Amino acid sequence: MDAPDFAECIFEKVFKRDIDRLLSMEDMWKSRAPPMPLDYSKIAEEAKDLGPEVAQEDQKKWSLAQNYVVFADSVNRLALRMRRLKEITKEGDALPIMSFDKDDEDILDFVAAGANLRSCVFAIELKSKFDIKREDSSINTSTGQPLTPWQRWLETLFRQLPPQTQSLPVCVFFKPSKFSAMISNWAVW
Repeated sequence: MDAPDFAECIFEKVFKRDIDRLLSMEDMWKSRAPPMPLDYSKIAEEAKDLGPEVAQEDQKKWSLAQNYVVFADSVNRLALRMRRLKEITKEGDALPIMSFDKDDEDILDFVAAGANLRSCVFAIELKSKFDIKREDSSINTSTGQPLTPWQRWLETLFRQLPPQTQSLPVCVFFKPSKFSAMISNWAVW
């Protein structure tokens, strides 16, 4: 989490190595289009002149490079927030927990960019940050309707995170849906 290339490490794990692993399961792709792993170097080069202000364009569908910039920036903002929470935690207290809430800009940027990057991998139509936020608001908790695509993506992402010696406890809550999950080992790869 403190590594300067933390966002790159997460990107490589989720959008390259995990997709390469999926591609190795050849039988899965006999009747459907295979996913396309993302090339970090190529995308980072395309994004080098872009800044995090892209996230302010919330009603526009971002390009692949713009999604990467928002993803990397939001990962860094969330890591900084967690470091600050850890600094104020007294010895012997429970480790800090970060709640994921769709009204939190840092979280929403992370979810929107991450979901769109995943959509690029599977050739699914991208969505604007506004549409993703609106989608979550339409969940009816009393009927138990399915999770939104980005909630399913996050759930999948967090299940794949390997436990390592250096871990970051994270608690994920989506409101108003019933989705919640405790993630106890978000590791630095």
